[in-house]
Amino acid sequence: LALAGFVIASIAVRFIFPALSLEGKTFWVLKSAPVPLRRWWWSKFWIGALPLLFFGELLVSVTNYFLHVSTFMMVLSAVTLFFVIFGIVALGMAVGVAYPNFTAEHSAKIAASFGGVLYMVLCISFIGVVTVLEAWPVYIVFMSNFHQAPLSPTMWSGIVTSFGLAFALTVGVFWFCTVWGIRRLEAMEISL
Repeated sequence: LALAGFVIASIAVRFIFPALSLEGKTFWVLKSAPVPLRRWWWSKFWIGALPLLFFGELLVSVTNYFLHVSTFMMVLSAVTLFFVIFGIVALGMAVGVAYPNFTAEHSAKIAASFGGVLYMVLCISFIGVVTVLEAWPVYIVFMSNFHQAPLSPTMWSGIVTSFGLAFALTVGVFWFCTVWGIRRLEAMEISL
């Protein structure tokens, strides 16, 4: 799961993070157009998120198939990656709005900038925390199945809490980055 998240983040730093910067000197056209910048945000978001969702789910499904993981792990990793991708894309766009580079000649230079490195650090941290939050419950369920022992109510509450925290983190990152990124985009001045 973490590996699939890192692969998605490395693709996103190359294609999602530079979305605003690639507008270049024509950003003033976007800013002065009668179309709200919120619409630009969502169009770029979905253009980036849908292929990453397809690729990510395919990657995690094929990997889990070859590793012969349990059905529980197959479903958990697919569902978790689905939500993590929304966070990765929103985070990439928000950091891209925070550190635009309208003068870059190529998108690879944008990805190698300070903003790109910051985005990768934030993504790795985000994916790492989600993975850690889900590692303990997975271990408990695996050991319960291995020893054929039922889970106690305390274990169930810990599992639900841990999965709930992971879900809340992914939704929180998506929501915060989207709201902050759109506000920052709308507040940007045209000074190119």
